[in-house]
Amino acid sequence: MKYFDLSQSVVYIYIAMFLLAMGITIFSIPNIIFVAKKKRLLDKPDHRKKHVNVTPNLGGIGIFSAFIFVASIFNVGFYFTGWNCILGASFLLFVTGLKDDLVAIDPYKKFLAQLVAAIIVVYLAGIRLENLQGFLGIHQLPYLVSFLLSVVGITFVTNAFNLIDGVDGLAGSLSMLLFTFLGVLFAINKNIGSAMLCFTIAGAVAGFLRYNIAPAKIFMGIPDP
Repeated sequence: MKYFDLSQSVVYIYIAMFLLAMGITIFSIPNIIFVAKKKRLLDKPDHRKKHVNVTPNLGGIGIFSAFIFVASIFNVGFYFTGWNCILGASFLLFVTGLKDDLVAIDPYKKFLAQLVAAIIVVYLAGIRLENLQGFLGIHQLPYLVSFLLSVVGITFVTNAFNLIDGVDGLAGSLSMLLFTFLGVLFAINKNIGSAMLCFTIAGAVAGFLRYNIAPAKIFMGIPDP
């Protein structure tokens, strides 16, 4: 199997992944909106949501599909050893959120799924906060503290983005800016696999934003708190 020679064309690969993910999402979202409206899979306004119209809430399908497709054909796993764990954790959250959007599930079950996904990322993929770099006078963290802090942090951020999804363009804009910024940092530090993942997600969310900026035609909806 051939792999991309990132030593010469890494920037072009990042751009290609971003644009391809964005294009797939732009193409798929209108079809998702059509099906959601036809099947009445809609998000209704409530006390925590700022939109006033009943709106489809399955945009996460387009984002997740674009992310998985692009990351797979560019063989991210060759450059990111924990890719299989990231994929497994992401799929768990995706399925849980999709089921909740369709039939509603118990909040404790959703929280348990988020917790399991975070543990997969931290324990199996080894992605955790190991050093606070002198913040509050703390440097290297003991493994247990590092593990618990990372799991709590991932779960907290997941729910934080869930809670702002009901505001037109807010969750999408913050997600795109965050992943683009992280992608640039990873690229500068030559962390190719992480940069590839970040630019792919940023591109997928950028395509979603085409339909999520006010007045939003669709929300992410996956996973839902």
